[in-house]
Amino acid sequence: MTATSPYPLQLCNTRKTAYRVTVAFTASVTAQKREHFC
Repeated sequence: MTATSPYPLQLCNTRKTAYRVTVAFTASVTAQKREHFC
């Protein structure tokens, strides 16, 4: 990876952020479902 092309790194960071958001969203939905079923 060269310093003149930061796009791949930015894309990787974006995917990581999206993954974290997805995991957090899934966890919150799962918690809500558990509370609902209880």
